[in-house]
Amino acid sequence: RAAGKEDPQANSALGLMYLHGTNYPQDFDRAYTLFKKAIDRNPQAEDALFNLGVMYEEGYGRPIDIKKAVTYYSYASLNGKAEANNNLGMLYRNGHTEKEKQSDNVGKDYVKARAYFEKAIEQGNTDAVINMADMQFLGHGIPKNQKAAVAQYKKLALLNNMWGQCRYAQALRYGDGVPKDTLLAERLAAQSRERQTTDRCEKRLIGYLQ
Repeated sequence: RAAGKEDPQANSALGLMYLHGTNYPQDFDRAYTLFKKAIDRNPQAEDALFNLGVMYEEGYGRPIDIKKAVTYYSYASLNGKAEANNNLGMLYRNGHTEKEKQSDNVGKDYVKARAYFEKAIEQGNTDAVINMADMQFLGHGIPKNQKAAVAQYKKLALLNNMWGQCRYAQALRYGDGVPKDTLLAERLAAQSRERQTTDRCEKRLIGYLQ
């Protein structure tokens, strides 16, 4: 009912359901329309801005357009969306390497990536903690310190964070920045695998991220 009255928050929430196919059949065009309506009613609707950024970054119902993704993430960031800061950090950290994206990509910029991750961390975003630790682990824009990075992975793993478990398991398996412990590594990796459908926890952190 609220979405029918053009309530921005309700439009954003309903758009997210259509985007992910939750309670409604997945419909990218419908999601896009609802997000745009939310922004038309409230240009500071950070959730709608963020989700439009996701659609353009991933190519959900729209051609991949990284410039537009960065634009929407940047507006969402200005309005306090921690996830937008994290996603901007990932785009600038990975540049062209994460996916086979077409023209108008952002280039690697570790200074910008670090700044966005730090902002997201200040807002309590745990994904950004992992991403910042990854940069520290590899020495990307931050002095290399594997022990300090692994300490962050362990801290999040103990809090039952999926990616903390994954990263800590990788480090334990190969003895990267921590004494090797294959039994604990497999237990943590198994816990992480239960909560995701990819094999990323089977890949060595150094090779996977470089």
